[in-house]
Amino acid sequence: MRKVSRREMILLGGLALVGVGYLWYASRQGAGGPGGRPAGAAAAGGPAVDAPVVRLDLLSRPAEPYNPNGRDLFKYTERPPTSEEIAKLRAEAAAAKKAQEMAEKLAKEQAERDRIAAEERARIMASMPPPPPPKPQPPPITFRYIGMLGPKENHLAVFEEGKDIFVARKGDVVKGQFKLIDFKYESVVLGYTRADFADQRQELRMVTK
Repeated sequence: MRKVSRREMILLGGLALVGVGYLWYASRQGAGGPGGRPAGAAAAGGPAVDAPVVRLDLLSRPAEPYNPNGRDLFKYTERPPTSEEIAKLRAEAAAAKKAQEMAEKLAKEQAERDRIAAEERARIMASMPPPPPPKPQPPPITFRYIGMLGPKENHLAVFEEGKDIFVARKGDVVKGQFKLIDFKYESVVLGYTRADFADQRQELRMVTK
């Protein structure tokens, strides 16, 4: 018979310990398991364990649209700008300030040019002679021509002004400012006694009551 070596004895002892541990674990499972429930309780008519329900129908629902303005669960604070971003912001601010200063400078220069141009126009207007006075207008006719009397060779024109009625022949002066020049079918031609209106004529039509 072969003599068992020390190494083999150690291996056999380890296998024996493993077997004893397995038997102890199996006995514990049979006695009630980790939850204190006897093994095979479901098979013996005990309450069945609720199995998890897998909702496959939820997989067919459309996905919610992404909202870029919504809350970001992974964003706890604003990221500080980088040195490149800070330099860019400073450059943009400097450019905006320079553009504003340039616009203000151009506006001041344009205002100064407008002021000089206005002063020059005023100087030119002041040096020009005044415009001539308006041309005098002939006096208005305040009476009405209401009819004609007498034969063709010696017509008399009948005029009315308010309650006054007066007559005139061809060549007569009427009311001191007018002169009867000619007769027409339903009107008379009047001139003026003033020399500055000597070349002007006014036709006065007959008015019937």
